[in-house]
Amino acid sequence: MSQRGYIHLGRAVFDHPIFAPEPFTEREAWMWLICEAAWKPKRIRAPHGMVTVERGQVAHSQRFLATKWRWDRSRVRRFLALLESEEMVTQLRPSFDPASTQQKAHETTQLTICNYDKYQPGGPSDEPSNEIENEQETNQDRPKDKEINTKKEIMGMVSKPSRKKPARPMPDIFPMSETHRKYAERRGYRYETPVSFANLKAKPGPAQEMFEAFKNHHTAKGSLFADWDAAWRTWVDNQAKWDAQRGRAPALRPAL
Repeated sequence: MSQRGYIHLGRAVFDHPIFAPEPFTEREAWMWLICEAAWKPKRIRAPHGMVTVERGQVAHSQRFLATKWRWDRSRVRRFLALLESEEMVTQLRPSFDPASTQQKAHETTQLTICNYDKYQPGGPSDEPSNEIENEQETNQDRPKDKEINTKKEIMGMVSKPSRKKPARPMPDIFPMSETHRKYAERRGYRYETPVSFANLKAKPGPAQEMFEAFKNHHTAKGSLFADWDAAWRTWVDNQAKWDAQRGRAPALRPAL
C-alpha cells in the first residue's frame, strides 16, 4: 500500500459522459473493482440465481467484465489471475440455488478484494442497520439522485454560493472622482477647458459634460450595475469609439 495518502473517488466517475468510451488500463480496471465492491453485505441477481455478496466482494461474469472494460475475455482471465497471484484478490465460483446448465462464459465469478478495509475505511457497523439488502442489479447501491449529485461533485459542477456582487442602482450621491476624471483624460477628454486671454476662467470640459450625461441617462432608465466605476469606464470607451467613427477629436466632440 502506498504511504502517499488517499483521495475520495466517486463510483460514478467511470460512467460520467465527459469521458470517452475506451478500453480500460489495468490500473483503471483495478480501481473499478475497488469501486464496484460491495461496502456492506447484499443479495444480487445473477444469471443462475441469487448470490450473497459480502463486504469487499464483486460478483460478475468474465463476459460482463470484458464488456465493461472493453477487453477480450482472455485478457480478463489473465488479469484476474495476476491479481490473485499478487494476493490482491481471491476468486470463488459460488454455488447457485438452481442447477447451472449455461456456458462458463455466463458463470458469475465472485472476487474478494484483499485488504478492502484499507481502501474503504468503515463498514456496515457505522450504519444504523446491518441487514442484508435484496438487490435486483449490482449498480443499485445508491439512490439515483445521490448518484447524480456524485457525478456533479466529481466534475466540480455542484452549485456553490455565488460570490458575484449584486447589481444596485446609482448612489444618490455620486460625484465625479479623481479616478473618473483621470480615466476620461487618458481617453482624450479634458476635465476643464484651458484658460486663455479670452477665457480667464476655466469652464467645465467634455469630461464633466459626459459625466453629467452618464448620470442623467442611467438615473432616468433606472439602470442597475454591480460596479458603477466600471460602467463609467464603459461609457467613456463607447464615447471614444463613436468619436473615432465620426472622425472627431475626443476633446472637441460634444458629450452625448
